[in-house]
Amino acid sequence: MKTHILIVITSVICASLSYAGIEQSIRYYTNGNLVNPTTLPPEAPGLVKIRRTKDRTYSTHELATMIETIAHEVAQKYPGRDRLQIGDVANAKGGTIGQHKSHRNGLDADIVYYRKNNKEQDPFWAGNYVEKFVKKGKPTENFDAERNWQLLTKLASFPQVERVFVDIGIKRALCAIHVNNRDPIAQQALRIMRPASLHDDHMHVRITCPPGSPRCVAQDPPAPGNGCGNNRMELDLLQSILEEETGC
Repeated sequence: MKTHILIVITSVICASLSYAGIEQSIRYYTNGNLVNPTTLPPEAPGLVKIRRTKDRTYSTHELATMIETIAHEVAQKYPGRDRLQIGDVANAKGGTIGQHKSHRNGLDADIVYYRKNNKEQDPFWAGNYVEKFVKKGKPTENFDAERNWQLLTKLASFPQVERVFVDIGIKRALCAIHVNNRDPIAQQALRIMRPASLHDDHMHVRITCPPGSPRCVAQDPPAPGNGCGNNRMELDLLQSILEEETGC
């Protein structure tokens, strides 16, 4: 077992080193491009790529590696459950992508929330995400709060993750449960959750500019604190709408 873990870790490190100094992400999330793209696999341990017919499966190496790592870790903790379903990432060359204002430079990815009933969307369905997880401002019964929190804390453990756009009802619910958790990773998970419209059926992960991409333009980090106050959440939601940060 230790040998297997060492091989996996060594492979990840070697893959990361192979991309050191290679430019991938150009300009900003809403007006950028992607070069030398990394391709997310259609399937990997704990992961399945959906909306495959749209061929929006390209990203930077950092984003792809992080997603695959986290999906595998959550699947190991919760074996036999639905896999992490990855929606739109970017086109092969980045740039304009339908239904989105961002997703242009390989640093954004849409992820369907984990379900309690373990259903997975048909990976070849080209339409929208098939289930909404917020009704009347609250998460539905099928929203798996435990596994989605595990996902968010794992995302928060990666310093390059500064924003995860979610429906404001989901942030309210997770704040109510975890606001007094003194674990720094828990507080960071709350902080990176940014209320945004059109995110009741998926979350939207965004990472910072990777090393080796000097033309990438970074977004200012979110304000300090966990952002769990009701007034703060409403202001963050308004800011997201005014800045048109995500598109969806």
